[in-house]
Amino acid sequence: MIRYLGALGLALGCACPALADDNVQQWLTIVADVKLDDKDSISGNFILRSHPDSWDLGQRFLRVGYTHKLDKGQSVGISYTNVRGFADNGPDRFEHRLTETYGFTLGTFAGGKVEARVQAEQNIVEHDSDLGLRARGRIRWIRALDKKQIFEVQLSEEQIFALNDTDYGQRSGFVANRLGAALHVALNKTVGFAPSYTWQLANRRGSPDRNDHVFGLTMDAHF
Repeated sequence: MIRYLGALGLALGCACPALADDNVQQWLTIVADVKLDDKDSISGNFILRSHPDSWDLGQRFLRVGYTHKLDKGQSVGISYTNVRGFADNGPDRFEHRLTETYGFTLGTFAGGKVEARVQAEQNIVEHDSDLGLRARGRIRWIRALDKKQIFEVQLSEEQIFALNDTDYGQRSGFVANRLGAALHVALNKTVGFAPSYTWQLANRRGSPDRNDHVFGLTMDAHF
């Protein structure tokens, strides 16, 4: 079952990469979460993304969220994200995103844990009355490389789809596929970091698809 899901996601994400334009991006992510009790936690994310083929800042994300753990490896959560897009020419773009998440564990594979999540996202762009709707699904495989669990490899596959058309430019259908690999290093029980590489195939209506080669660094803290 796991092999089938992974192969299906890869096949969907690899649609026509040879016809896509290539670029390089840099993403920095800082994540922190605080446990309120055994089942509830709050989190905050600060994310910076560059413009394609540039070190100039392209997007800034500020996210706050709440997660509640259910039984059997399941969880539900809700988050709000404030997004600022920095335009080379013209005014910056401000977005407000509300996201609902359901997470669950699929099982084990090749000595690692396989987990998944599905998300529903509502997006409002300032000075526009339309509400954009999107759906996201991700599968991630996680395996510790040592007994102390200092080093951990993470492989993920994510699909993003738009559910409606909007005046601000969203078109329904396939938006992007993200296939990523990361090596997480735990500095102690609280703090860690993970360098990563993500290949993103982005759909651009009316022009060739875009191959984003994303080199990322995630810094995380858990309290």
